[in-house]
Amino acid sequence: MKKEIFVLTIKPFECPEDPMYVPMVAGAAVFDTKYPENYVLDNTGDNISEKNRPYSEFTATYWIWKNAQCDTVGINHYRRYFIRGGWMAYFLSLASGKFFQKKRLRGIDVDRIFSKGINCILPKKQFRLFHTMQEEFEIYHSKTLLEDTEAIIRETQPQYLKTYRQVMDGYENYLKCNCILPKYLYDKYCEWMFGIFSELEKKGYGKTFREFAFLGERLMNVWFEFHKSVGVIKAKELFYVNTDYRLKNILKNDTEVILPKCMKGPLKLYRKILKKAKGIE
Repeated sequence: MKKEIFVLTIKPFECPEDPMYVPMVAGAAVFDTKYPENYVLDNTGDNISEKNRPYSEFTATYWIWKNAQCDTVGINHYRRYFIRGGWMAYFLSLASGKFFQKKRLRGIDVDRIFSKGINCILPKKQFRLFHTMQEEFEIYHSKTLLEDTEAIIRETQPQYLKTYRQVMDGYENYLKCNCILPKYLYDKYCEWMFGIFSELEKKGYGKTFREFAFLGERLMNVWFEFHKSVGVIKAKELFYVNTDYRLKNILKNDTEVILPKCMKGPLKLYRKILKKAKGIE
């Protein structure tokens, strides 16, 4: 069974030696950079690389969908690697590059996980304190884009509508599009998502920086949550480490903080009290 985990990048980097990891440039058509010969460029084959400005990493997602030839496929979003182990392994991997190297997911680990009836590996969910997924989106992008996205889902894929609302009204999500799953399921995921993007392009969207990338990070959650609910996806959640952000960086930038479940209850209560004090609720 051939496995390919595409490690996305826009700059040369040291890719793991495990043969399942494939270095891949997202947006090769728009970056004037020389890359090593073993890098996959997303401006080859069937591609949308020139649309990298609104799509960002999803130009690579598209390339993998249309061109990759493997049984199991995955994405490590801009050098974010899954690791083995629990909280201790997570924090030690953030603090120590050597420990991270020992705990980074290997091909044999994927085989072991999938042999237990699991067919998908996803990241541990990020918990947001103050903003829902929809509120956070509207800080950076047009509210009408979400309204039109919801309308498209309602008209063309109504079975996803309830899950869409649950995701957008929620405070948790699978982060940064990291995933590993069978290629045939990955293809179904991409067919669904890029079908929505296509309809939005017809309405004039897809011109703003990272517009579809930010939306796609949310739509990914809709697809996976829906297929978990109907039993198609049986997922195992793993921690991941961003090799560009060590522990001190993450403490300064909470965009990738993963919290223990025991903390979520008190934080939800704190959020409710704070919003009430500000007259939001």
